[in-house]
Amino acid sequence: MNQSDLIAKCAEKTGLTKTKMKEVLETVGDVILAAVKSKQTVTMPVIGRFTHKVAQARSCRNPRTGAIMKVPAKAKMTFSSSSFVKESLQKK
Repeated sequence: MNQSDLIAKCAEKTGLTKTKMKEVLETVGDVILAAVKSKQTVTMPVIGRFTHKVAQARSCRNPRTGAIMKVPAKAKMTFSSSSFVKESLQKK
């Protein structure tokens, strides 16, 4: 499902126009991103949890040259699905 399909399906279920639904989804995304950037955890009970994590700096080897390279630490957002989602995916 791409973004257009998601917007159309949500607009159909909520009765909002596609334009308004796009604004709503973009706003939700912006709010989640802002919260995670400020190192808050965002929990959506039916869907899951978005968290801020830091991947530690590490060394790795370049497969072509064999030279050891340093990979810097970086921030990332992780997602853990809820138990409801996990159970729903297992049902047939």
